[in-house]
Amino acid sequence: MSARLVGLVGGVVVSSGFIYSLRRNIEKDLNIHRENLADIDYELKTAFLPEHEQAIIDVIIL
Repeated sequence: MSARLVGLVGGVVVSSGFIYSLRRNIEKDLNIHRENLADIDYELKTAFLPEHEQAIIDVIIL
């Protein structure tokens, strides 16, 4: 059984599939290499979160 990570984008709970889709579109549109996507993931997941919730996401990502 696999767990699905959920995050917040604009205050809306989204699934890991949605985050993945955003990553793929960013990678494709901007020709960004995969090794740079970790930073984009972090930005997408924490862009609208208060600092204490960002720390929780950090733990989930690790």
